[in-house]
Amino acid sequence: MKRSRVAASSAVSGGRFGHRLRRFIHISMGATPFLYYSSWGVAIAHSLGLPTRHALLWLMASLVIVWETIRIWRGWVPLGHRAHEASHISSFAWGALSIILVFLLAPRGLAYAAPIILSCALADPLLGELRSRGISRSLVAIVGVLVVAAVWLAASVVWSISWKWALVLAPVTILVEWPNWRWIDDNALMMLVPLMIVCLQ
Repeated sequence: MKRSRVAASSAVSGGRFGHRLRRFIHISMGATPFLYYSSWGVAIAHSLGLPTRHALLWLMASLVIVWETIRIWRGWVPLGHRAHEASHISSFAWGALSIILVFLLAPRGLAYAAPIILSCALADPLLGELRSRGISRSLVAIVGVLVVAAVWLAASVVWSISWKWALVLAPVTILVEWPNWRWIDDNALMMLVPLMIVCLQ
């Protein structure tokens, strides 16, 4: 069944503006690895009186968990959130906590953290928009795989990692995004599954 752009945005608090804000925030998370691994990450940690960037991550994780606990307890649906997130962990929280885990565990830091996070930041909203326009499932999947493969190929050039990760992680990333998981958000799976694979190399 085709879903119109209006239908896609009406499910989000704030209507079309909330929908666009949600997409903007999702895409913007692609900038986080470049900020974290730059001098900005250290500067922010030191400005808060924290000794290391890792300490900043633990603080951020704690804040996300506390906020999400209060939000669910009160049933709040802030701007850009979906209605069902009133009683469930939000995509924003899943995404934030997954990014933190990527920063903590990714081998070679930016070289792997950047393509893992960028793949989710770019592919997930793109797939959602294509589906909302009634594009065929097979074409949506192909576009998603090509986008993620392009991210990993670019990473192989910039950070000298194996180009073969594009062959492995592009289909895996889209595969875990596809089902409507009830117990975990696809934002988390699109980052944590590739993270697990690269950590096992």
